[in-house]
Amino acid sequence: MSDYRTLDEISVEYLVQRPEELQDFVAEIFAEYAQDGDSVALVSALQIVARAVETANFQEQ
Repeated sequence: MSDYRTLDEISVEYLVQRPEELQDFVAEIFAEYAQDGDSVALVSALQIVARAVETANFQEQ
């Protein structure tokens, strides 16, 4: 087992700690998708958003 965190884990933590940046992050991922049409990257980024929102909601409880 590695002691290193993945970029996804770091991104989720960043968005949980800075919820005001979530809207900009979503806007950026859709802007990138509009340019390159990379649906795999879009879904991956949306998974990060979903995990960040889920984590933030869990922490509020």
